[in-house]
Amino acid sequence: MGKCVRALLLFTLAWLIYGQNSYSAPNQKGLDKAAQCVKETREQEELAAAIHAVKSAEASAKGKQDPGIADALDQLAEVHRKQGRPDQAEAPLIRAKDIRLSVFGPGSTEAAAALRRLGLLYLKRQRYADAEPLLKQALLWRQIARDEPDHPDVVQSLADLGILYLFFDAHHAQAEPYLKQAIELEDAQAQQDKPSPKLATWLNYLGSLYVKEERYAEALLVCERALAIDEEVLGKAHPEVATDVSNLAVLYQATGRLTEAEQAYQRARAIQQKTLGPNDLELVETTGQLAGLLHQQGRSQEAETLYRQALASAKAVLGPRDPEVIELTQAYAALLKETGRADEARLLESQLNPSISGWNTPR
Repeated sequence: MGKCVRALLLFTLAWLIYGQNSYSAPNQKGLDKAAQCVKETREQEELAAAIHAVKSAEASAKGKQDPGIADALDQLAEVHRKQGRPDQAEAPLIRAKDIRLSVFGPGSTEAAAALRRLGLLYLKRQRYADAEPLLKQALLWRQIARDEPDHPDVVQSLADLGILYLFFDAHHAQAEPYLKQAIELEDAQAQQDKPSPKLATWLNYLGSLYVKEERYAEALLVCERALAIDEEVLGKAHPEVATDVSNLAVLYQATGRLTEAEQAYQRARAIQQKTLGPNDLELVETTGQLAGLLHQQGRSQEAETLYRQALASAKAVLGPRDPEVIELTQAYAALLKETGRADEARLLESQLNPSISGWNTPR
């Protein structure tokens, strides 16, 4: 923590010398450095504690196949995942799964949950062929163990498979029955209780499927319902509501309803500016999408301002070689060429990898 204290002291000293509002003092830069240092130190401490917990569980366990060890391994995997190291989460989850299979046996709810955790990790890492058998087996075991077709565990596993197939190339047609069944069962529960954000999330996934299949009218219906649920449950100024509104903006744009699309993008962006940081990737995406819409309409000056904002934030967070940064750069360069500023476009393009070619048209 010593380096963090030093960074914070240097920032405080600069603030006292130059004043809070002085442009000559690197106030924000110093504060950002101190905050990043504290964050990294906390993450290191969290990881060390998780590793120690595994060792402690192993030391106190009666054998190698102890549920306490599996619990500690799950926590270690979660720390890796949360800190952006999903590849390092795999080994702990595999070992935890093997322990639960040995202790509780195939078909148990504990073993099903362990399969699901590993399957979701593979899903996040886009290893869809590895995720599929695990998530299917988890569903089967939960259906047998719970003996209730509408049990929350069963409903969640149905949704898991629907989401998997949505992203699994050449399998997306299999997503609809799983998602629709999960939504119907969750909807029935919502008739008795308040609707949950989970239902809105699954409706949005179903809407994404319909978009893939160019079933825009159906996509609009489910996405509008998702928005209504989130507004009721979370409030009209929640970041999830902004995501719902942005989804609708994309649909409006795809179906030629450009005025409604612009209004929706503006609303989503306003919520994100109030609730998220200036460099949050959700805000970056919405800003880039609005820029693309204005570009499409020939409103070059407005589009350029937004492209600049989105590109600066995306570079700060993702670095210059990230696909999203490349896409924004290409779209902005296209606008520059269209407005007779080829030299500026070439300068912008020179920041990209020379092997990258082709243009993305405004969305």
